[in-house]
Amino acid sequence: EEWGLYQKAMRAVAVSEVKEFSRKCPVPGTARRMLDIGGAHGLHVKALRERYPGLRAEILDLPGALEAQQRYAEDDNITFIPGDVRETDLGIDRYDLVLMSSLAHHFSSEENRQIAVRVALALKPGGFYVINEFINPEATGSGAGLVGSSSSLFFGLTSASGTWTIGETQEWQKAAGLKPLKVKGYRAIPGRFLIAARKD
Repeated sequence: EEWGLYQKAMRAVAVSEVKEFSRKCPVPGTARRMLDIGGAHGLHVKALRERYPGLRAEILDLPGALEAQQRYAEDDNITFIPGDVRETDLGIDRYDLVLMSSLAHHFSSEENRQIAVRVALALKPGGFYVINEFINPEATGSGAGLVGSSSSLFFGLTSASGTWTIGETQEWQKAAGLKPLKVKGYRAIPGRFLIAARKD
C-alpha cells in the first residue's frame, strides 16, 4: 500500500512541473536519444518529446515502479529497462541527455558521485546530465525556503539520506568531468531546482 502511495506521489510531483520542465531542460539541437533514470510514469519524457519529436527515450527504473507506472507512458518511442542505476550498465557515448529526477535524495553522496561518473561516460560529447530535485536550503541564497526544508526533513526520515544542496549536487557533476550550467528554479514548486551539467 505504501509503495502504491509513493508511486502516486511521484507522478503528482511530475504533473505539477512537466510543462515548466520541458521549457527549461537543456536539450542538444541534434538530440536523438535520452535516458530517464527513475521516471517510470514517463511524464518528463513525454513532455520533452512534444517539443522534440525526434527524441527517443529509455526509462530505467525498478521493476516494481515499472509495473505500477509504465501504463502512463505507453509510446513506441519509449523503451523500459528494469534495473537499478547503481548496478545497470549505462553504456558509453550513448545518450544526448540523461535525466535523474527526484532520486538523488535516496542515495548517499558517494553513490551520487559514482552515478555521475557513470552518466558522464554514457553521455555523448555535448550531452547534458540533468538532476531535477528538491534542494536542501542550507546554502545561503538557494531559494529553497519552507518546501526545501520540509523535504530535507521528510527524506532524511524516510529514505537513505535526504536532500542535498546545489553546491553538493554540482560537485558530483564536476568530479565526473562535467561543466555545470546555470541552475534553474521552478515557479510551480518553490524549493525544487533543475541542476544541469554539460559534457564537453
